[in-house]
Amino acid sequence: MKPRTEIASKNLKPGVNYRMVHSRKGEALVKCISSQEDGGEFVVIEGVLQGINDRYETGDEITVVNHLATFYREKPTTAKNVKQRTTKPIPMEEFGKDHWSTFAYVETLVVDGEQPRRERMRCNADRHPQFAHGEFKDKFPTRTKKGEVKNHDDWDCLDDCELVGLVENTGTNLHRIYKLTTLGWTVASQLRQHKANGGNFHSFVPEV
Repeated sequence: MKPRTEIASKNLKPGVNYRMVHSRKGEALVKCISSQEDGGEFVVIEGVLQGINDRYETGDEITVVNHLATFYREKPTTAKNVKQRTTKPIPMEEFGKDHWSTFAYVETLVVDGEQPRRERMRCNADRHPQFAHGEFKDKFPTRTKKGEVKNHDDWDCLDDCELVGLVENTGTNLHRIYKLTTLGWTVASQLRQHKANGGNFHSFVPEV
C-alpha cells in the first residue's frame, strides 16, 4: 500500500474532504470549512471522533487547534454522504425568486441585528454539511430567470449575492455574519418598492 502523504493544515482547501487523524480523539473523514496555520474548522462526514469529555459524529462541527491533528488526502468515493458537488456562480441579471427572497430575508435580519437561521434556509447537505438540517435532500432547485438550477441552495444564493457585491460576510464560512454593502442597500430599497407596488420576487430587476 502506498503511504499516505500528510498535508499541512494551512494548505487545506475549504469544501474538500480529508482524512483527519487526531492525537486525542481518533480518526474520521472530515470536510474542511476553513483552515489556518495550526488547524481549522471542519465537519465530520464519516466516522466518530471520541475524546474524554466530548464526542463528534457525522454532521458535527469541530475546531482543531495547536497542531493536534494531521490530515491526509482522501481518495475519491461514490459514497452518498461524501459526494462533492460544484455549481457555477449565477449573475445578478438571472436572479429569480429564491435569490431575491433570500436577499430580502437577510436584509431584515441585518436591520434587526440577527443572522440567518438554518431552519429557514434551503440547504443541500452535500454542499453545505455545516448548515444541514431536517430532511432537505435537494428536492427544491433554485429558481432563476433562466430556469431551475439543481444542486444549489439558499447558502449558494447568498454566495452569489456576495460575489455581485450586494452583501458581505464579515464572519467565517462556519459562523457567517452578514452586512449589506452600499449597493446592497440601494437594491434592497428598490426591491421593497417593487414589492409594495404589487411585484413579486421573480419579476424584480434592479436598476444598477
